[in-house]
Amino acid sequence: MRSVCILPENHPLARNAEITPTDLSGESLITPNRDHSFYRSLEEAFDKAGADFAGRVETRQFATACIMVSQGLGVAIVSSIDAEEYAENGLAIRHFAPAIPFNLDLLYPVYHPRSLLLRDFVDRFKTSLQPFLYEAAP
Repeated sequence: MRSVCILPENHPLARNAEITPTDLSGESLITPNRDHSFYRSLEEAFDKAGADFAGRVETRQFATACIMVSQGLGVAIVSSIDAEEYAENGLAIRHFAPAIPFNLDLLYPVYHPRSLLLRDFVDRFKTSLQPFLYEAAP
């Protein structure tokens, strides 16, 4: 899934169409837990850009980060689907570069065949995520 930067609507960086690690250098970041692979991807992107990765708060859920950003407690990079859910709570949603995908995993029982109902659900679920995925390269 595509990740985006979220900021309070009145944040000076909200004027930018795209946000980079350099733009966020020194900002109060609301990040996933340090043991999450997405955290490590963010940290690596900031390191490569020579930007200060100033994590202020760690959360387990992007929803929590969205709420905290809407309350002016910092900025965050979250999945686009979570950002859209909270867009009307005073969030500015901006493209974040470099692209840092957020992966969703579906777990299936090992010793049970997948029912037709489950297959149909998974197909519909994947279709519902299409607006939030990175565009395929040409």
